[in-house]
Amino acid sequence: MKNKRVLLLFTFLIVLSLGGCKKDNGDGIPFEPPDTEIVNPINGDTLANASITCEWNGIGTAVEFKYRLNMESWSEWTANTTAKFFLDEGSHTFTATSRNEFNREDPSPPTVNFYIDAITGPALWIKKREITIPVSSSNTLEVWIEDVNNLMLAYIELNYDNMKIKIENMVQDTSFLRKNGGEIHMISEFNDSLSCAKATIGIIGGIPKGVSGSGPLLTINFLLKASDSTEVSFSSSSEIRDTLNNSVSLTGMFPCTIIPEE
Repeated sequence: MKNKRVLLLFTFLIVLSLGGCKKDNGDGIPFEPPDTEIVNPINGDTLANASITCEWNGIGTAVEFKYRLNMESWSEWTANTTAKFFLDEGSHTFTATSRNEFNREDPSPPTVNFYIDAITGPALWIKKREITIPVSSSNTLEVWIEDVNNLMLAYIELNYDNMKIKIENMVQDTSFLRKNGGEIHMISEFNDSLSCAKATIGIIGGIPKGVSGSGPLLTINFLLKASDSTEVSFSSSSEIRDTLNNSVSLTGMFPCTIIPEE
């Protein structure tokens, strides 16, 4: 009977020790999933700079992190707690998560929404302002007008290195230009022997005569031929005109940097 009581007591102590003593990582913190906190940007921020540094912290048992921008693919796991981006105008999202040394991940990684408003118009810019793509791959860029009033005509002249880039096509984008119900006409000029591409795009008819606001003018389909970084930029000859055929003074013309994937 005594032996039976000793055995029961011993069993009870084992169960108590297993139930009451949580697994520990050496700091007195259980093997629970970590939390993640995004420090910058703050949710709802409007930022006046296209170049930003996103920053986050791990809480609890976090030792590694990964992140993603605008719901794109996740980064690799890293011990870093910052990442730099050069972003287009408009809305963006950033998400960061963490895991501990036992590969348990944050079950509810935080996401912040923020807005880039770095270009004060009227201005011309290329979307994306920075893009990383594989060599020998086809991709697209968009030429945008920002904060314009009564736009009727745009003459776009783009400079590029034709040893690194091949322009395959230029297509008018009517999603913004047809806001007044007018007809859109575009004439383009480009070929492999030139290091510039030209497009004249205008609005005929519609009420009112011109369009105002921000939006795309045309789309450029191109092929990256070389493994060196390069740029597509606006020539100083580029201009826009209003419904009175007056040249509109631009605050800037912002290029696109193209970076080959390694």
